[in-house]
Amino acid sequence: MSAHGFKISAIPLALLCLLSMAWILLSDDASGNLRMPMEIEGGASLEEQRHLLANLGEFSDPKSVVARSTNLETDIVPEMQQYAIFLISFGEEAAESTYVERCVLSARRRGAWQGAIVVLTDAPKERYEGFFDENVFIVHPKEEHFLPVGYFDYGEMNYKRFKTYIIDYVKAVPELDKVEWIYYIDIDVLFGAPFIELAYVLESRYNLNDIPEHLSKLYFFENAWDKFILQGGFFVLHRRNSKFCLDAWRQEIDNLPHWKFDQMALNQIFENHKENKEMRCHLITMERDNYMIEYPTSDEEVQALMDAPRLPNLIHIRNTYTAVHYTEGLREDFIAKVLELTEEEKKDSEFTKTTHFGASADE
Repeated sequence: MSAHGFKISAIPLALLCLLSMAWILLSDDASGNLRMPMEIEGGASLEEQRHLLANLGEFSDPKSVVARSTNLETDIVPEMQQYAIFLISFGEEAAESTYVERCVLSARRRGAWQGAIVVLTDAPKERYEGFFDENVFIVHPKEEHFLPVGYFDYGEMNYKRFKTYIIDYVKAVPELDKVEWIYYIDIDVLFGAPFIELAYVLESRYNLNDIPEHLSKLYFFENAWDKFILQGGFFVLHRRNSKFCLDAWRQEIDNLPHWKFDQMALNQIFENHKENKEMRCHLITMERDNYMIEYPTSDEEVQALMDAPRLPNLIHIRNTYTAVHYTEGLREDFIAKVLELTEEEKKDSEFTKTTHFGASADE
């Protein structure tokens, strides 16, 4: 398996944050929708901001066979140390793909994120050893967090329940002691715009920093499909506040071993709360704003994103159910655009290929 190496240009993070804020500290309009970016008086033009954000990354060697990020500025300003992105990659098919590298690359490039990224994986230690910069932390699952083989009718549920242990694994990394907010993202999600702008908008819109002691909260986008209430491929949790909800989620998963999707357990908690408003766990539904997150399901939707002047902050490609059905060529062009691959980088790149996962934690 070959994959391009990549290099992240060192840009002072304080400047980056100011530019990100100038680019999107967007206020809600009267209808509750997010306004399109406007020129910020006295600030850099949108063209200047976009040019900077679009050129954060550059490959050190297009023919490298490992995905290595080097020369990353590691002096993260204190405000940024409270955030971490969390990825989970389990199973042989996931380990053989480049989904993790691709997601990290999108976070470092279009996501303009130089801070902590945690990858929880059951892949051998050597699989990702030396691949990333020092702000990417590879952690491995504890045996006691697995249920016996055969407990679930669908084996991938043993992987998916690890979402409920995210806080445990963050706490296990001493370098992440200052992390308060954790953004879980499926590995088939790509960043199309700065991560920190997404974090700031969600914090403002949903008052995330209001943390009541008597309640535990998790924050999910509403689902794009009627089958589920909440979308499990992205959610926000707080280091000290969200553990009760995570434990409740895991209990619901374990109580019904015949279920195939972890969202079904979220549905159950959501319905329980309707009947009992005194429940300590509150699942907060965030509006599925296409300015922040998109789930392209057809060639037409992919082409619309290709032609758009601005990509959403998150693009959930959904490797198993959607991306494999995009027209060949369009799919590769789209992923290459999101990852900002040069023509040289495309020639020998595994990043634009899509794997159909039969049983993974990443659907």
